[in-house]
Amino acid sequence: MKPIVLAFLIVLLMSSCSMLSPRSSLSEAQLIHSLDEYVQGIEAQGFSGLIAIYVGDRRLYLRTHGYADREAQRLIDENTVFHLGSVSKSWTAAAILSLVNEEKLSLDDSLRELLPSAVVAEIDESHSSIDIHQLLTHSAGLEDFPVPCSQAEAGHLGRDEFLQHALQVPLKYPSGHQFAYSNAGYDILAAIVEIIENQPFEQVLKTRFFEPLGLTETGTDPGLWSSERIAVGYDQHGKRWGRLHELFWGDHGALWCNRGSGALLSTADELRQWVSALMHNQVVSDALWQHITTSYVDEGTGAYYGYGWSVYETQRFVEIGHTGSLNHILEADVRVYPQTDVIVMVLGNSGEFPATEVLEPILPQVRRWLSGR
Repeated sequence: MKPIVLAFLIVLLMSSCSMLSPRSSLSEAQLIHSLDEYVQGIEAQGFSGLIAIYVGDRRLYLRTHGYADREAQRLIDENTVFHLGSVSKSWTAAAILSLVNEEKLSLDDSLRELLPSAVVAEIDESHSSIDIHQLLTHSAGLEDFPVPCSQAEAGHLGRDEFLQHALQVPLKYPSGHQFAYSNAGYDILAAIVEIIENQPFEQVLKTRFFEPLGLTETGTDPGLWSSERIAVGYDQHGKRWGRLHELFWGDHGALWCNRGSGALLSTADELRQWVSALMHNQVVSDALWQHITTSYVDEGTGAYYGYGWSVYETQRFVEIGHTGSLNHILEADVRVYPQTDVIVMVLGNSGEFPATEVLEPILPQVRRWLSGR
């Protein structure tokens, strides 16, 4: 974030709470007032998207700003379909854990045991010994994008071709030794789900999660929505960048360099439904939920990585979350407070003021409000 913009936001937040002592809690009315003042400022700086806070099924706060499609002058509203980016990893992790629950695989199973023999034959021991736990926690040592994620370089790759390419690139670190965020790790997990279930990855998600939970507007299939409902991305100069189906779609559908790590689209309310179902054990058992929220690997940024979620260090609350970003343009940022059933999210479609820069400044206000509940 530019220093002048950051300074502006800090001053705005301080002024909105100047009558409150640093340790005082906020009422709902005070929280909403301070958020509204903040949001007016970031909209003027170029933010385009949606900000929402849910308490259980109750929508405490929702504001939309800007255009889903500037050329068509179509405004963003609560039904706009947004790209979730890496927030999609929560579905991939849940799919793996559901297979663990059914004893179809174990967290210590290695790639050597799970991938097709033709793929294993082409990779070395350092790669074939990587296990499920390491992939889930970004501790496998894989590069972030060992296969460049573009239509030109990955659009033609099928699943096994992608696996061979991704697993022939030297490891960044020895497996199991430290955190190294890797989108490829979650794409490999999606491939494992597909191999075990002998179904396309999205069909597995549909059968296990989308249909049982009534999520009719979550997925990657372009046939799910009319195109005008999907937010178009605009770069840092306001130039049209596009949508997932224009940019990350190939001969086999969603590119394999993105399929399990960041390809899902959804609405704000269906994202809320998904996170709520996770918290209330409608998706995985309480024991597996504990895996999701365990601080396994230090990210080095004041957070630890669990399974598909970051676990943040706070003094009073359990706080988990994840950001998602396609080229710092199509973005999502989610924070979850399971003890109080609170979900905070920002979804956006503009690189002029990315959504992942919106949430951090308001979290102190949210925590102050939570402290009084």
